[in-house]
Amino acid sequence: MGRQKRPAREESDESAYSEEEHDGEAEKTDTHYRENVLVATPSLLNKTFDSCEEFNSQFAAFCKRTHQYFYKRTSTTRQQRNTKIEARYAKTGSETPASELFENLEFPLNLVSYLCTHAGEPRDRGSGKRPRRNVRPVGCKAKLHVLQRREGDRYFLVVSVHHTEHNHRVRKTEYEQITRHRMRLNSRELAEVSTLRWVGVARKKILKYIWENTDSEPCMVDDHNLLAKLKKAEEADSTVSERLSETLNQFGNRRSMASLMWALAGLTTRQSPGASFCMRSLFSSFPETILVDATHGTNAERYRLFSFMAHDSVGHGQHVQVSPFSQDGDAVLDALCL
Repeated sequence: MGRQKRPAREESDESAYSEEEHDGEAEKTDTHYRENVLVATPSLLNKTFDSCEEFNSQFAAFCKRTHQYFYKRTSTTRQQRNTKIEARYAKTGSETPASELFENLEFPLNLVSYLCTHAGEPRDRGSGKRPRRNVRPVGCKAKLHVLQRREGDRYFLVVSVHHTEHNHRVRKTEYEQITRHRMRLNSRELAEVSTLRWVGVARKKILKYIWENTDSEPCMVDDHNLLAKLKKAEEADSTVSERLSETLNQFGNRRSMASLMWALAGLTTRQSPGASFCMRSLFSSFPETILVDATHGTNAERYRLFSFMAHDSVGHGQHVQVSPFSQDGDAVLDALCL
């Protein structure tokens, strides 16, 4: 059964700032460089803002309304600006006037530069046999600078530079190709998705839940990445030892896989009895490979593991055999192969 996505809320994907219309042939939705495309967007030049919060909210609404996406390229702090002013006056041997310094702590940055997400030139990293058409940088020159200014005791922000021409289409289609525009979940919605992941709901059902109960329009890849981030955040506060102990306890508590405590070389080791013929044959054929690669390079605590595990994307696992041991002597290996 194919993917069934809910119908879009808006019928038209075209922006009011696109110069070219669709012809009879359907076009590709990928963004690639076109020399004959030049799109002009509304300007914010010389517009002032009384606080950083006001600028951030209005700038975000402006980008969403015009289907543009800018990222912060560089910034200069207020302290760096004051240091340069003081150094300039120090060279002349005079004292820096108080009116020349910015002392308002509510404005930590003096200058912030924003560039279009399609700025920069594409770099070919391959041999050219399979050229890519979907590339983010296409040499767009659109940018915006926000500068802090002072008039007496009043501090404010002003848009000092705004280049409004883009060399690519500016439409909803290109705007939603960026992941953060497709997946927009607030804290409450994110908590609900985390609960669904915790109880073991399938990825497709979680994706359908997001479509039907939020304003986001993610794809399956976005859903997979979100669940992976939630799982990583959940395990951030635990160590490898704690996660290993929890896995062994869950495995040992299964009725069909009762665990057995063995004392080998004065150390306590947990092993599942009744290994099958297939397990013993694999271990006898490839003991070095299994011992080295069982942890896949994530064994920060230097455990020696002999394990077969299979985990799906939401963390559910099928434990075939788990048997950590501290020594790899002949006595231990012979006991494992019994």
